Amino acid sequence: MQGFANTKAVVGAALLAGAFLICGDARADEIVKPGDKVRIDFTCRLSNGEIAATTDRALASDDGVKKASIFQARKSEEPLVITAGPDEKTYGKRGARGFEGEIVAEMANAVVGMNPGGTKSLEVKRERAKPQGNEPMVLEMARVRIRPKEVKMTPEEYRGRTGKDPEVGQGYTVDPATPGKVESVSDQQVVIRFHAEPGKKVKTPLGEGEIRETAKNYEIVIDAKRGDLVRSGPMVGRIMDVDERVITIEYSHPLGYEELKCEVKVHSIEQ
Repeated sequence: MQGFANTKAVVGAALLAGAFLICGDARADEIVKPGDKVRIDFTCRLSNGEIAATTDRALASDDGVKKASIFQARKSEEPLVITAGPDEKTYGKRGARGFEGEIVAEMANAVVGMNPGGTKSLEVKRERAKPQGNEPMVLEMARVRIRPKEVKMTPEEYRGRTGKDPEVGQGYTVDPATPGKVESVSDQQVVIRFHAEPGKKVKTPLGEGEIRETAKNYEIVIDAKRGDLVRSGPMVGRIMDVDERVITIEYSHPLGYEELKCEVKVHSIEQ
């Protein structure tokens, strides 16, 4: 009986070892290949440590973590699934993908050869882009934004802009810095009054602004700084010059002349 028990122990150990080897081989085979659909998370930072982009929702919502001026929280709550490997059909041409598009395309290359659960650190770099067609690579924007104190329109125009019938007291906002409300409504006209606090500091995509007041308008004077990064939709630019009237922004580099320090984690290979 003792010999039988020893035999059972040896067989059990052998089976366990075999199972371990099988599991180990299966894990080793689970490597990301070009064309695989891969669920990932990534975080990229500027050279000063500020977060420029992340898919980590907890990190994105943490007010204690400093974000760059160009940071935009991801709108989708679904996990990010990408196609591994270089793929212009999926990601577009290098240098013309927008800020997050360039990052995602770089992550798609980086995950090839990784295992689920693995992480990798990398730098995302780009060359200065060449102008495409008639698209401007330099944009001039007004440093002082004019916002009227009062706007009048027909009820039809109001419905077309808001999708609602006008009512007194209804909110109507063009710029969050100068919120408005419907003051009066008639068959021919809707009158909207805007209100702002002179001297108040407000955030704008081009930097901090200060509200000033004139007889008919509010003015938002933007304290733009040379060298700051700014966003225009998916594009990132850098402020090259500022004078009393104009802010000049260059969009020649898809990352705003930054080299991003990133980390990517592979969660799973999707079936």
